[in-house]
This record gives sequence, structure tokens and C-alpha cells, in this order.
Amino acid sequence: MQTREQLAHLIDVAAGRIPADTVIRNCKIVDVYAGEIVEGDIALCGDQIAGIGSYEGRETVDARGMYAAPGFIDTDMTAVLPETVRTGMTQGIPAGRAGQPEDVAQAVAFFAAEQSSYLTGQVLCVDGGMAM
Repeated sequence: MQTREQLAHLIDVAAGRIPADTVIRNCKIVDVYAGEIVEGDIALCGDQIAGIGSYEGRETVDARGMYAAPGFIDTDMTAVLPETVRTGMTQGIPAGRAGQPEDVAQAVAFFAAEQSSYLTGQVLCVDGGMAM
């Protein structure tokens, strides 16, 4: 659980009032619910995604055209689903749990890191094995 100060900081980053810790550019997010690909900077605040849009950051990295395809992620959007739906969704995930926003942020950060510089144009499924 985040403290009030941590949440306020995350909101300030998301609103663009203060720079993100890291901004990942040139990455596309596959929105499986809306059936579209979202393009924009990914703003990270620590290991959490603060937002997708146009951001400035203390550090900027290039994801080299990668695609991130998150599965069932535990967010405010999924928190409003009935518990039976949430349980049903997680039962179909080999990892046995919903993903956390940090899981997506860490995976995208790896894609953008120097250690993965030979990877280009790939799709990274951050879904706990849902697509297996």
C-alpha cells in the first residue's frame, strides 16, 4: 500500500507537473481490452507506471519499437470488477495471480535496457503465462 505522499508524487508525475524518474520512448502498448495499440512515452516513477503520453524524465531510454502486451493487471480499472470475475481471471493464469503494474514496468525497462539492445520490434507478453 502506498503512503499518501507516494501517491501524491505518482499523481504529480502522471500529470506532468514533475519529471518522471525514467521515460521510455518508442514503445507501443497493446491494449487487449480496447483492441488497440497505444503509442506514447511511458513514464516510470520508481518501478511503477505513472502514465502513458508525453513526458519528461530524469533519464530517457529508447525501447527500439518494442511492443508490450500486458495481461490481467491488478489496477484501479480491474479492482472494480466483481470478486468472482477477478477470481475467474486469475484461475486461468499459470502464475496463479494477477500481474502488478510493477511487473509491466520492470519488463518494459528490461526491453529498453542496454542488456537487450539486440532485441528490436518484439512483443513482450507480461501476462503470467495467459497466452501459453
